[in-house]
Amino acid sequence: MFAVIPACLLLSGYFDLLWHDNFGFDSFLNPPHVMLSFIPILYSFMIFKHFQKLPSTTNAYLKTSGQTISLGVLWLSITFLLLMFSLSSIKSADTSFYIIPPPFVSLIISFIAMPILSLSIVYYGNVNNNINPVYIAVLFTFSLTISTIFANPNITFTFPYLLLGTILPAFLYNKNKFVGLVLFGGLWIFTYVPYSFKIILYSLTGVIVELKHTLFLSSYYLIPYYPLIIAGGIYIALFVYYITRKHPNLFSIKISTTK
Repeated sequence: MFAVIPACLLLSGYFDLLWHDNFGFDSFLNPPHVMLSFIPILYSFMIFKHFQKLPSTTNAYLKTSGQTISLGVLWLSITFLLLMFSLSSIKSADTSFYIIPPPFVSLIISFIAMPILSLSIVYYGNVNNNINPVYIAVLFTFSLTISTIFANPNITFTFPYLLLGTILPAFLYNKNKFVGLVLFGGLWIFTYVPYSFKIILYSLTGVIVELKHTLFLSSYYLIPYYPLIIAGGIYIALFVYYITRKHPNLFSIKISTTK
């Protein structure tokens, strides 16, 4: 399977090339992009399971590093898949294939799926797997910063927000799991900057803006919605906390090794 999935990824890339040859410019949401986003999710999860199943005699640093990196990649990969079904873009004159999610789909993904993703990744990594959530958050933050924030000078100001939504909750999670989960839920809008501002505006108002207008959105337009956004995230966090208290192994698949 470790050889099959990269081959599928190459085929998906070729499919994407053929798609652009036939349709030209298109929207973010299209069949080849969905395939290209889903395959890394499957691959990173398989790699995580591989390191998880290594016997206890394996070098502890190697096992922990492999789990941490693969789980961070899994978090990032699922994030990009969620963005595909929640982001909207303005149709240009060169766009021939144009599909964007309806606002209510963006609303569900942003207010429910994104907070649950953060909470489940951290809980899944820490419970039974004993992975420090700070390490996972650092890897996620670094990847998102390099790929998005520092690549666009108009949104570099969101970097402190990203730290607020990732590193801070992860650090406090080590001190108090309840506080950490609540912060991961309440601050989810900062966990997924800069995309979250654009998604929230679209899901609540139907207005589509470019990513370069993030400063205006975050500092002016979305301020009245912040209490609703934070309260909704905290509610999701409390729900996840209650579920995990009742079912401790829900987000912590423990794979036992057989001798």
